[in-house]
Amino acid sequence: MKAKKRTTTAIQSVSPDDFKSHKIDSITSSFTPGGGNRTKRISVRGTPGSAFTLMIQDENNGVYSFTSGGFGGTPSPLSGIIPDTGVFNTVINTGRASNVEIRLTSQNPDATTDVATQSIAGSKITITVDDTSLNNLTLEGATVTSSVINVNTTGDVEFTCSVIADSGKSINYVRAPKFSYNDSLPGNFVLYDGVAHSTNSDAYYANNDGIRLLSDIKIIEADGDDETKFDVKFNEVIALNGRSTIPSDQALYSTFCANVVLVSGVVNVTSMGSKDITINLMLYNFLEVITEA
Repeated sequence: MKAKKRTTTAIQSVSPDDFKSHKIDSITSSFTPGGGNRTKRISVRGTPGSAFTLMIQDENNGVYSFTSGGFGGTPSPLSGIIPDTGVFNTVINTGRASNVEIRLTSQNPDATTDVATQSIAGSKITITVDDTSLNNLTLEGATVTSSVINVNTTGDVEFTCSVIADSGKSINYVRAPKFSYNDSLPGNFVLYDGVAHSTNSDAYYANNDGIRLLSDIKIIEADGDDETKFDVKFNEVIALNGRSTIPSDQALYSTFCANVVLVSGVVNVTSMGSKDITINLMLYNFLEVITEA
Protein backbone atom coordinates (compact mmCIF):
# COMPACT_ATOMS: atom_id res chain seq x y z
CA MET A 1 0.00 0.00 0.00
CA LYS A 2 1.47 3.26 -1.10
CA ALA A 3 1.72 6.03 1.39
CA LYS A 4 -0.22 9.11 0.54
CA LYS A 5 1.88 11.97 -0.64
CA ARG A 6 1.75 14.89 1.76
CA THR A 7 1.13 18.19 0.07
CA THR A 8 1.68 21.61 1.49
CA THR A 9 0.35 24.92 0.34
CA ALA A 10 3.05 27.50 -0.07
CA ILE A 11 2.38 31.01 1.14
CA GLN A 12 1.99 33.15 -1.94
CA SER A 13 4.39 36.08 -2.11
CA VAL A 14 4.03 39.48 -3.70
CA SER A 15 6.67 41.67 -5.22
CA PRO A 16 7.98 44.33 -2.82
CA ASP A 17 7.41 46.82 -5.66
CA ASP A 18 3.78 45.76 -6.23
CA PHE A 19 2.41 47.99 -3.48
CA LYS A 20 -1.26 47.49 -4.36
CA SER A 21 -0.93 43.73 -3.71
CA HIS A 22 0.67 44.21 -0.32
CA LYS A 23 -1.41 43.01 2.61
CA ILE A 24 -0.84 43.31 6.35
CA ASP A 25 -3.20 41.09 8.35
CA SER A 26 -2.39 42.02 11.95
CA ILE A 27 0.08 43.50 14.38
CA THR A 28 0.47 42.18 17.91
CA SER A 29 2.86 42.90 20.74
CA SER A 30 3.69 41.38 24.09
CA PHE A 31 2.85 43.16 27.32
CA THR A 32 5.92 44.37 29.14
CA PRO A 33 6.73 43.83 32.84
CA GLY A 34 7.70 46.68 35.15
CA GLY A 35 11.25 47.66 35.96
CA GLY A 36 14.09 48.94 33.83
CA ASN A 37 15.49 47.62 30.55
CA ARG A 38 12.17 46.17 29.52
CA THR A 39 11.62 44.59 26.13
CA LYS A 40 8.55 44.19 23.95
CA ARG A 41 8.18 41.67 21.15
CA ILE A 42 6.25 42.91 18.11
CA SER A 43 4.85 40.59 15.43
CA VAL A 44 3.52 41.76 12.07
CA ARG A 45 1.58 39.20 10.01
CA GLY A 46 0.84 39.53 6.34
CA THR A 47 1.52 38.40 2.81
CA PRO A 48 5.23 37.68 2.21
CA GLY A 49 6.86 40.52 0.33
CA SER A 50 4.55 43.16 1.76
CA ALA A 51 6.44 46.26 2.90
CA PHE A 52 5.55 48.36 5.92
CA THR A 53 6.90 50.99 8.30
CA LEU A 54 6.81 50.80 12.10
CA MET A 55 6.95 53.97 14.17
CA ILE A 56 6.80 53.75 17.96
CA GLN A 57 6.23 56.66 20.35
CA ASP A 58 6.30 56.91 24.14
CA GLU A 59 3.98 58.98 26.36
CA ASN A 60 6.17 62.05 25.75
CA ASN A 61 5.83 61.69 21.97
CA GLY A 62 9.43 60.53 21.74
CA VAL A 63 9.98 58.40 18.63
CA TYR A 64 11.81 55.10 19.06
CA SER A 65 15.14 54.71 17.28
CA PHE A 66 15.58 51.27 15.75
CA THR A 67 19.16 52.33 15.06
CA SER A 68 20.20 53.09 18.64
CA GLY A 69 17.59 50.85 20.28
CA GLY A 70 15.75 53.26 22.53
CA PHE A 71 13.76 56.46 22.99
CA GLY A 72 15.45 59.83 23.19
CA GLY A 73 17.93 59.46 20.37
CA THR A 74 17.59 60.38 16.72
CA PRO A 75 14.15 59.13 15.57
CA SER A 76 14.52 56.07 13.38
CA PRO A 77 11.37 54.16 12.31
CA LEU A 78 11.70 50.62 11.02
CA SER A 79 11.13 49.73 7.37
CA GLY A 80 10.35 46.02 7.09
CA ILE A 81 9.19 43.37 4.64
CA ILE A 82 7.10 40.33 5.57
CA PRO A 83 9.35 37.24 5.16
CA ASP A 84 8.38 33.90 3.58
CA THR A 85 7.02 32.67 6.94
CA GLY A 86 4.33 35.34 6.84
CA VAL A 87 5.41 36.78 10.21
CA PHE A 88 7.90 39.58 10.82
CA ASN A 89 9.23 39.70 14.38
CA THR A 90 11.21 42.40 16.11
CA VAL A 91 12.06 43.30 19.70
CA ILE A 92 12.29 46.81 21.15
CA ASN A 93 13.74 48.02 24.44
CA THR A 94 11.09 50.26 26.02
CA GLY A 95 13.32 51.47 28.86
CA ARG A 96 11.17 53.23 31.47
CA ALA A 97 8.36 54.39 29.16
CA SER A 98 4.94 54.00 30.78
CA ASN A 99 3.00 53.78 27.51
CA VAL A 100 3.88 53.16 23.90
CA GLU A 101 1.94 53.76 20.73
CA ILE A 102 2.76 51.40 17.88
CA ARG A 103 1.91 52.85 14.48
CA LEU A 104 2.14 50.62 11.40
CA THR A 105 1.90 52.03 7.90
CA SER A 106 1.54 49.77 4.87
CA GLN A 107 3.03 50.66 1.50
CA ASN A 108 -0.33 49.73 -0.03
CA PRO A 109 -1.98 53.09 -0.84
CA ASP A 110 -5.41 51.60 -0.09
CA ALA A 111 -4.45 50.25 3.35
CA THR A 112 -5.20 51.99 6.63
CA THR A 113 -2.82 52.77 9.47
CA ASP A 114 -3.06 50.40 12.42
CA VAL A 115 -2.41 52.01 15.80
CA ALA A 116 -2.06 50.09 19.07
CA THR A 117 -1.56 51.80 22.40
CA GLN A 118 -0.43 49.70 25.36
CA SER A 119 0.58 50.22 28.94
CA ILE A 120 4.12 49.13 29.66
CA ALA A 121 4.58 49.11 33.40
CA GLY A 122 1.17 47.70 34.28
CA SER A 123 -1.41 49.27 36.57
CA LYS A 124 -2.52 49.35 40.19
CA ILE A 125 -5.81 48.82 41.93
CA THR A 126 -6.73 50.72 45.09
CA ILE A 127 -9.49 49.81 47.53
CA THR A 128 -10.63 52.50 49.95
CA VAL A 129 -12.99 51.94 52.87
CA ASP A 130 -15.45 54.86 52.65
CA ASP A 131 -17.36 56.08 55.71
CA THR A 132 -19.55 58.57 53.83
CA SER A 133 -22.67 59.50 55.87
CA LEU A 134 -21.25 57.90 59.04
CA ASN A 135 -20.05 59.85 62.09
CA ASN A 136 -18.40 59.14 65.44
CA LEU A 137 -15.90 56.58 64.23
CA THR A 138 -12.26 56.13 63.29
CA LEU A 139 -10.90 53.99 60.45
CA GLU A 140 -7.60 52.13 60.57
CA GLY A 141 -6.24 50.62 57.36
CA ALA A 142 -8.78 52.44 55.21
CA THR A 143 -6.75 52.44 51.97
CA VAL A 144 -4.74 49.68 50.30
CA THR A 145 -2.99 50.00 46.93
CA SER A 146 -1.69 46.98 45.10
CA SER A 147 1.73 46.57 43.61
CA VAL A 148 1.90 46.79 39.82
CA ILE A 149 -0.26 44.21 38.04
CA ASN A 150 0.66 43.65 34.41
CA VAL A 151 -2.01 44.27 31.80
CA ASN A 152 -4.19 41.24 30.97
CA THR A 153 -2.86 39.33 33.99
CA THR A 154 -4.37 38.39 37.35
CA GLY A 155 -3.64 39.47 40.89
CA ASP A 156 -5.06 39.57 44.41
CA VAL A 157 -5.35 42.66 46.60
CA GLU A 158 -6.08 41.85 50.24
CA PHE A 159 -7.60 44.49 52.50
CA THR A 160 -8.32 44.76 56.22
CA CYS A 161 -9.90 47.74 57.97
CA SER A 162 -10.86 48.34 61.60
CA VAL A 163 -13.96 50.46 62.23
CA ILE A 164 -13.67 51.94 65.73
CA ALA A 165 -16.62 53.63 67.43
CA ASP A 166 -16.10 56.77 69.49
CA SER A 167 -16.59 56.64 73.25
CA GLY A 168 -20.23 56.00 74.14
CA LYS A 169 -20.96 54.71 70.62
CA SER A 170 -21.20 51.25 69.09
CA ILE A 171 -21.04 49.80 65.58
CA ASN A 172 -24.19 47.98 64.52
CA TYR A 173 -23.30 45.32 61.94
CA VAL A 174 -26.58 45.01 60.08
CA ARG A 175 -25.82 42.47 57.36
CA ALA A 176 -22.96 40.88 55.43
CA PRO A 177 -21.43 43.07 52.72
CA LYS A 178 -21.95 41.94 49.14
CA PHE A 179 -20.52 42.56 45.69
CA SER A 180 -21.97 42.64 42.19
CA TYR A 181 -19.78 43.97 39.40
CA ASN A 182 -22.54 45.54 37.29
CA ASP A 183 -24.16 47.11 40.35
CA SER A 184 -20.82 48.64 41.35
CA LEU A 185 -20.36 50.55 38.11
CA PRO A 186 -20.67 54.35 37.99
CA GLY A 187 -24.33 55.19 37.50
CA ASN A 188 -25.51 51.81 38.78
CA PHE A 189 -24.34 51.90 42.38
CA VAL A 190 -27.02 52.59 45.02
CA LEU A 191 -26.08 54.15 48.36
CA TYR A 192 -28.38 53.47 51.31
CA ASP A 193 -30.55 56.55 51.94
CA GLY A 194 -30.52 56.27 55.72
CA VAL A 195 -34.25 55.81 56.27
CA ALA A 196 -34.74 54.21 59.68
CA HIS A 197 -35.83 50.60 60.06
CA SER A 198 -38.93 51.73 61.93
CA THR A 199 -40.09 53.41 58.70
CA ASN A 200 -38.52 51.11 56.13
CA SER A 201 -38.80 47.48 57.29
CA ASP A 202 -36.42 46.47 54.47
CA ALA A 203 -33.78 48.98 55.53
CA TYR A 204 -30.19 48.12 54.57
CA TYR A 205 -31.48 45.71 51.90
CA ALA A 206 -33.32 48.36 49.88
CA ASN A 207 -33.64 52.12 50.10
CA ASN A 208 -36.90 53.85 50.92
CA ASP A 209 -37.94 53.79 47.24
CA GLY A 210 -37.59 50.01 47.16
CA ILE A 211 -34.41 49.99 45.07
CA ARG A 212 -32.35 46.96 46.10
CA LEU A 213 -28.83 47.43 47.46
CA LEU A 214 -27.09 44.81 45.36
CA SER A 215 -23.49 45.84 45.95
CA ASP A 216 -21.54 47.59 48.68
CA ILE A 217 -18.60 48.22 46.35
CA LYS A 218 -18.54 51.42 44.29
CA ILE A 219 -16.23 51.73 41.30
CA ILE A 220 -14.88 55.27 41.10
CA GLU A 221 -15.49 56.66 37.64
CA ALA A 222 -12.33 57.09 35.61
CA ASP A 223 -11.03 56.46 32.12
CA GLY A 224 -10.33 52.77 31.69
CA ASP A 225 -12.32 51.56 34.70
CA ASP A 226 -14.20 49.14 32.45
CA GLU A 227 -10.98 47.50 31.24
CA THR A 228 -10.26 45.80 34.55
CA LYS A 229 -12.31 42.73 35.45
CA PHE A 230 -12.46 41.71 39.10
CA ASP A 231 -14.60 40.41 41.90
CA VAL A 232 -14.55 41.05 45.63
CA LYS A 233 -14.73 38.34 48.28
CA PHE A 234 -15.31 39.29 51.91
CA ASN A 235 -13.41 37.00 54.27
CA GLU A 236 -14.95 38.09 57.54
CA VAL A 237 -16.62 40.83 59.53
CA ILE A 238 -15.87 40.28 63.22
CA ALA A 239 -16.09 42.05 66.58
CA LEU A 240 -12.44 42.53 67.53
CA ASN A 241 -12.90 43.12 71.25
CA GLY A 242 -16.03 41.10 71.75
CA ARG A 243 -19.63 41.96 71.10
CA SER A 244 -21.59 44.60 72.96
CA THR A 245 -25.26 44.66 73.91
CA ILE A 246 -27.70 45.21 71.05
CA PRO A 247 -30.07 48.08 71.94
CA SER A 248 -33.77 47.27 71.71
CA ASP A 249 -34.25 49.74 68.81
CA GLN A 250 -31.83 47.75 66.66
CA ALA A 251 -32.75 44.24 67.82
CA LEU A 252 -34.91 43.45 64.76
CA TYR A 253 -32.20 44.20 62.20
CA SER A 254 -28.83 43.62 63.86
CA THR A 255 -26.34 40.81 63.30
CA PHE A 256 -24.24 42.05 66.22
CA CYS A 257 -22.97 45.24 67.84
CA ALA A 258 -19.37 45.97 68.85
CA ASN A 259 -17.06 48.83 69.70
CA VAL A 260 -14.54 47.69 67.07
CA VAL A 261 -15.50 45.86 63.88
CA LEU A 262 -12.90 44.40 61.52
CA VAL A 263 -13.79 44.03 57.83
CA SER A 264 -11.46 42.01 55.60
CA GLY A 265 -11.51 40.59 52.12
CA VAL A 266 -9.70 40.30 48.83
CA VAL A 267 -10.08 41.86 45.41
CA ASN A 268 -9.52 39.11 42.82
CA VAL A 269 -8.35 40.76 39.60
CA THR A 270 -9.08 38.37 36.72
CA SER A 271 -7.89 40.70 33.95
CA MET A 272 -5.98 43.91 34.65
CA GLY A 273 -6.61 46.87 32.37
CA SER A 274 -4.15 49.52 31.26
CA LYS A 275 -5.28 52.19 33.75
CA ASP A 276 -5.15 52.45 37.53
CA ILE A 277 -8.53 51.83 39.13
CA THR A 278 -10.02 52.75 42.51
CA ILE A 279 -12.94 51.00 44.19
CA ASN A 280 -14.64 52.01 47.43
CA LEU A 281 -16.18 49.80 50.11
CA MET A 282 -19.22 51.80 51.24
CA LEU A 283 -19.69 51.09 54.96
CA TYR A 284 -22.95 53.01 55.18
CA ASN A 285 -24.75 50.31 53.19
CA PHE A 286 -24.32 47.68 55.93
CA LEU A 287 -23.08 49.41 59.13
CA GLU A 288 -24.44 52.12 61.36
CA VAL A 289 -23.07 53.98 64.38
CA ILE A 290 -25.46 53.95 67.34
CA THR A 291 -25.48 55.04 70.95
CA GLU A 292 -24.06 52.29 73.14
CA ALA A 293 -26.63 50.35 75.15
